[in-house]
Amino acid sequence: MKSILLTLVIFVSLLATDTTMAQTIEIPKLPEGKEEFIQSEKDFKALAKWLETTALGTDTDNRTLVNAWVVTWVTNSPTVTVEIRSAIIKAFDKNAQMIAVFLGGYSSYSLENNYSKDELKCNTAGLKAVINCYSLGGDLKKDKNLEKLIEKDKENKLEEWVKDAMSKK
Repeated sequence: MKSILLTLVIFVSLLATDTTMAQTIEIPKLPEGKEEFIQSEKDFKALAKWLETTALGTDTDNRTLVNAWVVTWVTNSPTVTVEIRSAIIKAFDKNAQMIAVFLGGYSSYSLENNYSKDELKCNTAGLKAVINCYSLGGDLKKDKNLEKLIEKDKENKLEEWVKDAMSKK
């Protein structure tokens, strides 16, 4: 009887824990036209930050929706242009789900810096977002390339690495 009661208590507490950990994410309507994009920048930055600070493999339903919204927003934005360089995104190709995190970090930097088109700074910000998310752990593959970038970031040499990667074709 005690083992049944203990099992029931554990099961109920797991359910309660799962419920309290779930977040409700409001996904706004995708903007249309330049003015709506400008008005939606605050939403974009909040959702990009959520991707960066939520470990992969947790809250997967919301992550799927937020990923799609962020990628679609960036793709259609008349105010932000992302230059994707294969040498840079190759650093996290074992964890392709990080592309939305990268796009979020890159674009957020641009928005926060008067629509900056500084590829060096934007790419560095995108990689820092990926590094932050990767460092949370979760459902990801161990990636030596990304771990090298974490070391570069700790040594304050990430921007130097990005500059070098941008010079490669």
